[in-house]
Order: sequence, then structure tokens, then C-alpha cells
Amino acid sequence: MKRNYELDMCNGPLLSHIIIFALPLMLSGILQLLFNAADIIVVGRFTGSEALAAVGSTSSLINLLVNLFLGISVGGNVLMARYCGARDGLQLRLLRDALQRVCAQDTRDRAGRGRT
Repeated sequence: MKRNYELDMCNGPLLSHIIIFALPLMLSGILQLLFNAADIIVVGRFTGSEALAAVGSTSSLINLLVNLFLGISVGGNVLMARYCGARDGLQLRLLRDALQRVCAQDTRDRAGRGRT
């Protein structure tokens, strides 16, 4: 049995479509908060107050970065859908290349931080 993962946002009640579309984003935010809470619990139980303060202060920064990349991802998807719908191949290729450069730069930055 083949599953259909498409969601027709143009027909039917709008509120239910928006909620279904937003559920994965909400769940990822909740999981991120639970991950930060687990970090704080473990660090608070096994280390001192300085380490607990460090973990608590960096959780905001981590949330900022996660939400920044989620926003870039959603924005890229919106533009890609717009260009696909308009059948604008040139803009689609330019967007694809730009998003690939952003991902490649992020990968290079992460690999560079891993080296000593």
C-alpha cells in the first residue's frame, strides 16, 4: 500500500491544514527544550554551579542557531516552491546553488572546528 505524503493546502479548512503543517516544527522545538532540560539536569547533578551556569547560558544560543537554520530552511523551501510553480528554471538553479553554498560553508566550518 502506497502512502501519500502530500498535503493539499489550497482546498479544505485552513486551520487544520496549518496545524498539520506546523506539527513537526512544534515537536522539534519541544524536543530541543527537553534536550536542554536533560543537559541541565545531568550537569546540575554531577558537576558544580559554574558548569551549570555555562550550560544554562549556552542553551539560548543553541536555540537561536537552531531556529536560524530552521528559518533559512523554510525560507529556501518557500522560494523553491514559488519558482517551481512559476516554472522559472533560472531562478530555481540560482537558488539551488546558493543553498548548496550555504550548506557547504556550514560543513566546512564544522570540519574546521573539529581539527586541532
